[in-house]
Amino acid sequence: MNHLRTDHEALSRRRASSLTLALFAAALSLALARAALAGAPPLSFAVSAYADAKDRPLRSPRGVGCDDQGAVLVADTGNGRLVRYEWLGGVLKGGLEVKLPQLTVPTRVQLEAGGTALVLDQKTRKVVRVGAKGEFLGVLDGAETPEPALFPVAFKATKGGGAALLDVAAGRVVVLDAAGKFVSQTELPKGLSPADVAVDASGALYLIDAVTGQLYKSAQAAGAAPAFAPLGKPLKEYLSFPGYLTVTDKGGIVVVDRHGNGLVRANASGEYQGRQLSMGWADGLVYYPAEICIDAKGTTFVADRNNHRLQIFTQAE
Repeated sequence: MNHLRTDHEALSRRRASSLTLALFAAALSLALARAALAGAPPLSFAVSAYADAKDRPLRSPRGVGCDDQGAVLVADTGNGRLVRYEWLGGVLKGGLEVKLPQLTVPTRVQLEAGGTALVLDQKTRKVVRVGAKGEFLGVLDGAETPEPALFPVAFKATKGGGAALLDVAAGRVVVLDAAGKFVSQTELPKGLSPADVAVDASGALYLIDAVTGQLYKSAQAAGAAPAFAPLGKPLKEYLSFPGYLTVTDKGGIVVVDRHGNGLVRANASGEYQGRQLSMGWADGLVYYPAEICIDAKGTTFVADRNNHRLQIFTQAE
């Protein structure tokens, strides 16, 4: 596939135009790496995709979703489109463009069972459902949600086809069902500056604070409404700016350290486990990563935003 090859000329131009920022980011990444008190298993670089099947380049991708059947969907944000790939037998194929008028600035992506996807449009702040063939299937509009109107900045798919939406303006996380109707809402802790929301297999909600790196998990005491409580110690020592949060099938927590150009891992109790990846332009390095997706085998898909590519990493032997 020609579109999997590195465009060295384009990379050189980007390197020259952002050298000062890059040097700062590299120094920050090194400082964070030295601050690590424990190690995480290294990731092994597999392949990068820079364009679709017709060699049209990706531009500032900010989202990626995956499933255990090999589907991979990239939010090619700078081009206002989605690009669908297949990851089968360790080989990346496809690159089909999906362009919908309901998704002018696609960002966050979550794949559902059956190949459908949920995608957040940054312009309209709507979560759009997209079919396996790229067709528009509707919007999760949050019918019957208490005022004010929903204004999600991030979301995660929930078991059964629903979604948990982080509505910072209203200070809450709202859970919707598969039809987009209101199920519940949980208030954000006072003074929190949440960067993202996540959901585990049991339906528990997680948050991470952008300033302190403190993780939070929802809990419900008998006779009380669900509430968020701190989980573990703040991770600020190990990251610069958390931009994305996910919980793996095995209960581990992974934070995308956007400005620190890496991944920070914690266990189910919120305890720091180590860092993965580092800053750079070459394959296997990242530059302002946005969203990630981790499948059941531990394969990690990275929307490498400022390197304008999708990167795939496998668990190192």
